[in-house]
Amino acid sequence: RLDFRLLRQEVEILASGLSVAGVDDRHLIPAHTAVEEIRPKIKGAVLFLTHRPEVAHFLRNRPMTLVLAGHTHGGQSLPMVFLVGLGNGGFKAGYYKVGDADLYVSRGTGVWGPPMRLLASPELVLIEVRPGPQFEVKCSPM
Repeated sequence: RLDFRLLRQEVEILASGLSVAGVDDRHLIPAHTAVEEIRPKIKGAVLFLTHRPEVAHFLRNRPMTLVLAGHTHGGQSLPMVFLVGLGNGGFKAGYYKVGDADLYVSRGTGVWGPPMRLLASPELVLIEVRPGPQFEVKCSPM
């Protein structure tokens, strides 16, 4: 059994001082509402976990913020590899700088619909977060 807790509009502040925040999918609660609900609880640097990448737009003026998202599958296959960013805040896959925040959108390993991928290979990503005066985001495909 894994020992973890799902964060739904919640913030946990670790012993290191890092805030870890999580919000539900926007179908359950609008992204801006979810972010505004927990923003006052966030202290210092934050690792923000969300299913949908467009949440990063609501954190763009918050320095020391790393947003980790999925949802897009990188487009998964044609024609979506070219269109997926249109409905996801402009984000498809990979690393983005969104104002003062950093965002990484993982293509993940799963699929939606047909069990195939074309031009959007699956990925597992190792992200190293180290203490320091600013985030240094280093993402490595596994």
